[in-house]
Amino acid sequence: MASLDKDGLQTLLKICNLLKIDPDTIQNRNPFELAESPIGKTIAMAADSEFPGQAAKWRAELEQGLSLNAAAAREGLIPITKGINEELKTHVPGYADELVKAQQLEEQQILEQMTQEADQLRRHNLGDRGYAAAVKEDELQAKMQAEQAEQHKVISRQVAANRATNPLYY
Repeated sequence: MASLDKDGLQTLLKICNLLKIDPDTIQNRNPFELAESPIGKTIAMAADSEFPGQAAKWRAELEQGLSLNAAAAREGLIPITKGINEELKTHVPGYADELVKAQQLEEQQILEQMTQEADQLRRHNLGDRGYAAAVKEDELQAKMQAEQAEQHKVISRQVAANRATNPLYY
């Protein structure tokens, strides 16, 4: 029954605030140790849904280990199924974060590929001269939009200053 580290304490406090639980009624220990009680189950469920990385860390501290299939899949010996994926998310600290990073990287690569393909199509449809002119037009349009945004900020600041100094200014 070890005390929580700083990250664990912060997470448990956030869960208590989220669930409207008085922190004075909760012990400074791994909430999964209390998973048999109703409040422990509630805290564990909140940790799983809101803080999956910390929940996996707490489970690992209690040595609630992986099934043989999940361990084998993690080592690349068998394919990862949907059920194994869920088990890995639940029991392996950082696994959920790794999945999110991998998905973001994949989406970024797809977006870059689509942008390149769209550029190639545009160049094909417009020809080299037309493409160069279109790119220049796009750059000018982006510059104008940036200038308009800056002018809007300046005007907004002036209006705010006028309102602050003159209560009759609308």
